[in-house]
Amino acid sequence: MEGLITDQSALLQTRIITENELSDSPGADVWVRFHIESASDNKSFHTQWKKALPVNDYIVKIPVKNLKANNRYVYKVQYGTDKLNYLTRVLCRFK
Repeated sequence: MEGLITDQSALLQTRIITENELSDSPGADVWVRFHIESASDNKSFHTQWKKALPVNDYIVKIPVKNLKANNRYVYKVQYGTDKLNYLTRVLCRFK
């Protein structure tokens, strides 16, 4: 999910939840980052890694700056128990 979008920045956020319905914890302590690609020139970059924590309800918010105005971007959430072994999920878009 994205929010606070300006012509040069966006705030990307996601909430990491467990897939185990029997778990007492609604979320997962994992590392999260976003992979972002510019639709106009296919250049891509990653945000820094940030830990999803229970104190934040497993919500991770990462600001992205230096975006190009009137450009479409696609992004994916990458998350894992460490920064070397991660999954990539959810394709989203913003302009």
